[in-house]
Amino acid sequence: MTPAGACGKLAAVSPGPDNNRLSELERAFEAGDYRSVQRVGPALAREASNFEVRASAEALIARTRPDPAMKWLFLLALGVLVAVSAYWFSHQPR
Repeated sequence: MTPAGACGKLAAVSPGPDNNRLSELERAFEAGDYRSVQRVGPALAREASNFEVRASAEALIARTRPDPAMKWLFLLALGVLVAVSAYWFSHQPR
């Protein structure tokens, strides 16, 4: 079960140094700095002593990953583009 609540906010965790790092990570996520979340989040998830902090960091990291369905749709669109381009090049009048 993820620590996210019904409104999408992460569950509150007890105060501590890991919680401060998690707060910084949450602020970066809310500001749209997903690169920082991907860079700092795994270290926090590995090093945090509190389970809730680890779970919250992992949830933030998971939210920044692309949706697997979008990868397949992108590949499908790329395949259609290649097929239409190949058809167009092969049926040009000379």
